[in-house]
Amino acid sequence: MGSFVDLNGLRTFKTKQNEYNLEHFASLSGGKVTAEQLPSFVDDVVEGYTTTDSSTGAVTFYSDAEKTKIITGERGKIYYDLTATIDGSYRYSGTAFVKIGNSVSTADKAINDANGNPIITTYATKDELGTASTTPATKNSLGVVQVGNNIDVDAGIISVATATDDTLGLVQTGTNIDNNSGVISVKTGSTTQKGVLQVGDNINVSSEGTISVATGSADSLGVVKIGTNIDVNAGTISVKTGSKSDTGILKVGDNLDVTNGTVDVKIATANDKGLVQIGDNISIANGVISVATASDSVIGLAKAGTNINVDANGTFSVNTASSLQGGIVQIGSNISVDNGVISLSSGNVTSALGYTPLDAASISAVSTADIESLFTE
Repeated sequence: MGSFVDLNGLRTFKTKQNEYNLEHFASLSGGKVTAEQLPSFVDDVVEGYTTTDSSTGAVTFYSDAEKTKIITGERGKIYYDLTATIDGSYRYSGTAFVKIGNSVSTADKAINDANGNPIITTYATKDELGTASTTPATKNSLGVVQVGNNIDVDAGIISVATATDDTLGLVQTGTNIDNNSGVISVKTGSTTQKGVLQVGDNINVSSEGTISVATGSADSLGVVKIGTNIDVNAGTISVKTGSKSDTGILKVGDNLDVTNGTVDVKIATANDKGLVQIGDNISIANGVISVATASDSVIGLAKAGTNINVDANGTFSVNTASSLQGGIVQIGSNISVDNGVISLSSGNVTSALGYTPLDAASISAVSTADIESLFTE
């Protein structure tokens, strides 16, 4: 259990307090300075709400509790802070709002609470602390407080413990954290700065705060697992070179064209290798090309027979005919060839004999005696 500060032994100052209040402070009625105690030059009292800059101490007045509508200060008016717990009266100096009676010392300001109740029963001196009353402090009223957890009091000096994982306390604002008028915010993270990030597409965050990335697919971005024939070295992905035994990337060789990633094979010509179309009398079965066997009605492959020669260059030749072997012959004299047909005419025979033989009519005109004389010695 905490204990109240005990300041016994100091003289009471109640009488002097009253005299001091009458000399230095205006009376309050409902928390406001009465009109008869205002300076003669004051024309109006403006009520509002204030904020104080923690670094400069500058006071800003607003006409609304949300503090969005700023009041511009004017000389000759009193401005009152509706949220003040002691004295919220201000005047405008021409450049800033200044508390009325601001020259009073901090110790003197703490004599009475907002309701006029004394919170110190004896004066404090240079060497001694004053005696406080036992009226508990509230949100709207000054008074004594009991020291709670994580707060230390040593010779009247209050200090708050430093916060740890297990203990509540004060913390110091670190890197990448902003502190504006006591409001702490974390900076937005970027490639050059640590901070908070918003979860984007294809990323999941569980109720426990665990971040996971969706699995990549044909339709969704995400993480993927390295498969076969792919290497990863220090985060760099490379595909193996393809071969007969390994799937991989290949380099486009001769007689192939690549346009926008599409590979085309050139058409074969007498001078260029490439694709060909299967013509007549050629068959393909399971990738095997075969040529039909030649016949009287079908063009195709033929086997060299008797009296036909085929040299190493694939050149066919036929043997020359002789009395001992079949082969090709050359057409001689007195033989006619018409469209490959060999024939003999009477003219060919006459030419071959060297004279004209008798025909049947000439033979019948010779007498028997003449014929017999040919055979008579």
